[in-house]
Amino acid sequence: MIAAAGAFVEGTSGLRPLNPDWDAEFLHIISSGELERVDAWTNEWCVEQAGHSSHEVRTWIAAYAALAAQGLHRRVHLLRGDPRVDCRFRHHDCANGDEMSIWLDMSGTEYSVRNVVVGDWRTRVLEAGRGEPLVLMAGTSGHLEAYARNIAAFAQHFRVIAYDYPGHGWTTLADADLELPDYVAHLRGLLDALGVERAHLSGESLGGWVAAKFAAEFPERTGRVVLNTPGGTMATPEVMERIRTLSQTAADDPSPERIRTKLEWLMADPASVTDELVDIRRAIYAQPGFATSMRALLCLQDPEIRRRNLLTDAELAAVTGPVLVIWTSDDPSGPAAAGLAMAERMPAARFEVIKDAGHWP
Repeated sequence: MIAAAGAFVEGTSGLRPLNPDWDAEFLHIISSGELERVDAWTNEWCVEQAGHSSHEVRTWIAAYAALAAQGLHRRVHLLRGDPRVDCRFRHHDCANGDEMSIWLDMSGTEYSVRNVVVGDWRTRVLEAGRGEPLVLMAGTSGHLEAYARNIAAFAQHFRVIAYDYPGHGWTTLADADLELPDYVAHLRGLLDALGVERAHLSGESLGGWVAAKFAAEFPERTGRVVLNTPGGTMATPEVMERIRTLSQTAADDPSPERIRTKLEWLMADPASVTDELVDIRRAIYAQPGFATSMRALLCLQDPEIRRRNLLTDAELAAVTGPVLVIWTSDDPSGPAAAGLAMAERMPAARFEVIKDAGHWP
């Protein structure tokens, strides 16, 4: 199987593209980590559903795994046909100055991606490393790949847990508004499901907002906290409208141009938005039902809903453990003074600024 996968990656096999009608299903399987489903497939079922033998389909999956784990050096087109689900996992020659696949930063690191049921949510979770648990939480409409370049380093010291929120990434999509109590309850349920009594929390944007709310409500389950350009203290109408417009437009029409425009708004340097990152997010946004889910996520950009979810002075004062609040010099969501004011309202917080970085450093 691995030999066949290697031949495919090298472009020397005769393996044909999958049936485009089945591409979206295949993408979901490999991205969500539900590979155990493949064990039950018969050859007849594979031929009927995908137009390929079971051996060919399993070889596609092995090719994906080989690329992610071993860093094979050719571009692999896992999906063909519908551009809405055209996803590429890349490794370019960095010696020539090209970008490097985010998953190559995981090379040499043991990790798993699986689905964990938390209430009504089939939650995609990545785990790596050993030690005290460290939970990584991305921003609104983000996904665990946001931390792909950080996981290997953290895994040397912690049991790293990165996950997709309800309605995000490859977790069950949402059909109703999601507010902060929903995210906090889901995080608590996830920790319970993983057997984690206490964890360090590191959240960016929405992730920081959730982390602060969780720490205030469950101090006994919270270790150190890192709040990276966190939400939860501001309600600026023009910023909320910009986030809503960029995000919903990209979900309604997940073209490379719209996805890139949204991501570039988050970055100080547009070059940070790689083709691979665009492709990963396009695949997620192209899921059937994701546009509806995006509307549910964006309820926090509604002024009235946002106001009732903001962090209160009492909640910030209740976060008594060590906290690092990070802001950036070029964050379009608000000034560094907002982060400093937040830090000053927590008993054991310190504040740092990253220069030449945007909302997503």
